[in-house]
Amino acid sequence: MIMLTVDEPWDRVESWLVRHAPVTHGLLRPPAVPADIEAAEPRLGVAFPSDLRRSLLRHDGVELQEGTLRLDYYGPLSGVGEIVRSTEFLREVAEDVAQEEGELAEEEHDECAYWPRERLLVTLGIGWQK
Repeated sequence: MIMLTVDEPWDRVESWLVRHAPVTHGLLRPPAVPADIEAAEPRLGVAFPSDLRRSLLRHDGVELQEGTLRLDYYGPLSGVGEIVRSTEFLREVAEDVAQEEGELAEEEHDECAYWPRERLLVTLGIGWQK
């Protein structure tokens, strides 16, 4: 099995974007500030996976405008700030649903939204478009 570092795929993506989509390449943000990552981890109560940390230290997500790099319906890559906001939002929704689940019949529980506390949302999904 070939193990790639985070930098190797980023090198390939950036190289392709320079040749084929220079506007999109220009929308990649500069590296995240390590202190921002270090502040986000205790705020969310999780340690960022090492690959996510290295990716954020390469590009802190993308600028959101026409030509933004998207991962199909997963949407654009989030920066540290968006990861925190999106994850906290989904946790709040999950807590609200969990409170309402007490009023549901057991077979209805599976139909409710659920967001595990250890999960981070690293893309903005389809909801980012206006």
